[in-house]
Amino acid sequence: SFTSYFLGKEPESGAKKVLQAALAYHDLGLWSDLKASYLGPSAERARRDLSDSYTEAELKQIEDIIMNHHKYTASPDPLVDAMRKADWLDFTNNLRFPMRSGMPSGNLAKANQEVPLAGFFTALAKRPFAIRPDNPLKASLEVMEIFRW
Repeated sequence: SFTSYFLGKEPESGAKKVLQAALAYHDLGLWSDLKASYLGPSAERARRDLSDSYTEAELKQIEDIIMNHHKYTASPDPLVDAMRKADWLDFTNNLRFPMRSGMPSGNLAKANQEVPLAGFFTALAKRPFAIRPDNPLKASLEVMEIFRW
């Protein structure tokens, strides 16, 4: 995965478990909670759903990954930062100006060939406006809240 590439290795089992949970929940609030500003709802849902299966430290790291995966600047936590870079690459790749963060273009081309985009990002881009069809300006302003420095 892009995240493994940015980590420089396959994550160990505990980190992999945290990463898998964070990946499953990182954008979920956009659908489950009908929020254009979905980071908080996604992190809250992850904590609520996963509290019986993860330690407090793991839950905190899952929340950090979710809350910071749209952050522009680096995170001191290698797992958070790898996911952040991977998500930016995934998102900007669809826009056709990938923020590669050192990812070789051949790796990206191979990923694009093996996992077609299949309209997901088009649906993702339209989602805030489906949540707030009466107020596209408010939808746009709310979705801007997901970006962090």
